[in-house]
Amino acid sequence: MYLQLCSRESGPSVLKGAVRIASVCVMLLLVPGSLMFAQLPGDPKSNSAVCVGPGDKWAPAIAPDRMGGAVVAWQDDRNGNYDIFAQKVDMLGKIQWTAEGVAVCPDTKRQGFPKLVEDGTGGAIVTWCDDRSGNCDVFAQRVDANGAVAWSSGGVPVSKVSGGRTAPAIVGDGMGGAIIAWHEKRTGSYDIYVQRIDASGKMKWGSGGLGVCTMTADQLYPVLSVDGAGGAIIAWDDNRNGSHDVYAQRVSSSGGVEWTPNGVAVCTAAGNQQNPAIIPNGSGGAIVVWHDQRSGTFDIYSQMLSESGEPMWGADGIPLCQAKGDQSSPALTSDGKGGAIVVWCDKRGSDYDIYSQRVNASGKTQWGPDGVLVCSEGGDQMLPALVSDGFGGAIMVWHDNRDSSYDIYAERLDATGAPQWQKNGVAICTAQGDQSCPTIAADGTGGAIITWSDPRNNRGDVFVQRVDGRGVFSSVK
Repeated sequence: MYLQLCSRESGPSVLKGAVRIASVCVMLLLVPGSLMFAQLPGDPKSNSAVCVGPGDKWAPAIAPDRMGGAVVAWQDDRNGNYDIFAQKVDMLGKIQWTAEGVAVCPDTKRQGFPKLVEDGTGGAIVTWCDDRSGNCDVFAQRVDANGAVAWSSGGVPVSKVSGGRTAPAIVGDGMGGAIIAWHEKRTGSYDIYVQRIDASGKMKWGSGGLGVCTMTADQLYPVLSVDGAGGAIIAWDDNRNGSHDVYAQRVSSSGGVEWTPNGVAVCTAAGNQQNPAIIPNGSGGAIVVWHDQRSGTFDIYSQMLSESGEPMWGADGIPLCQAKGDQSSPALTSDGKGGAIVVWCDKRGSDYDIYSQRVNASGKTQWGPDGVLVCSEGGDQMLPALVSDGFGGAIMVWHDNRDSSYDIYAERLDATGAPQWQKNGVAICTAQGDQSCPTIAADGTGGAIITWSDPRNNRGDVFVQRVDGRGVFSSVK
């Protein structure tokens, strides 16, 4: 049930190339703006092990701990069914909790696809899909800075209403709790619901959560950003008009729906708009990106929503890339000035490459009409993720097929879009087998911590690597 694709997008054919690997599965010194190509990055076959015990471990997710390290969560079948485990690593990759991780949820049924967010005190709140009731549900658990679970054993449900729910997304509420969104089929079609859980694990928005969008047809795969006032902005894939569009809604800290009931239209252009991603814009609103089929192939578009839900960049958004071929799997982070840096998978050439674009707060693209090239090595580069570098640029990671098997590579772009590390990226992991599903967290000092699924030991394990702002490794042996 849980061994699915690292990415859930359903648009372009990028996923076909990922099926092979995904079917078995997620600062010493900073020199801003300088090119350090002569510096050796480290040994990409020797990374820090998060969990290498018996059983398969897949779908890792990561959140920073605000102390230069990170908390990693994953699904783990050491007990014969998939459970949720977590581990904290410091800035050198040294484990901080019990060897092989702490049990976040060891229920006898299956749990999978964890997502997590920092709790503000060195721990994290984890949410996941859970099969204990016989159909998929969503649970959450807080793990404190010492690795102790803080809520009920096995976690707390986000909703006590019967019916299946899945695809959780999570952000912090700024007060030690979290806001979690999901889609569920409570009324015959999939709708979007959201719940706030406080620092003690209590549900704040009713026993069934708050209905964000309950329109006819399916609303799917919510994504979340904070609104800066204790609430959240949710965007999702919406089929109310007979094709896939993108809608959004803002929910206040008290659970009030702030915008038009059932959401404001982010994009309802011709064709399908899918796979939205979202970040706050720093002014109570949000920036949303998605891949967009209005021109026949998939392109990358974006929209800014104001604090009141007004589209700021024209009807149906602005193009960030309209190059030939399909562009897909967009991800974004703040540029620190009210705009965003976006990365995506791009097939304008013979195989999939990685491109990036910066858009400012006024909706003007900064890095050319179709973005800048991040990696164009042979083979496919797919499923990118990124974080801000804290200096107006970004660090991005992807899995990379340049050497026949999938490896993990990363690159840093500065505020002008210029690469700061080795051409076509620094090798983070080139161990044997297919490494996949990379996720990334900022380390707070200009670098990043990256985790991924790794079969080097002939099973699925979880490894981690910190890379500083120069593209140099920090690790322990």
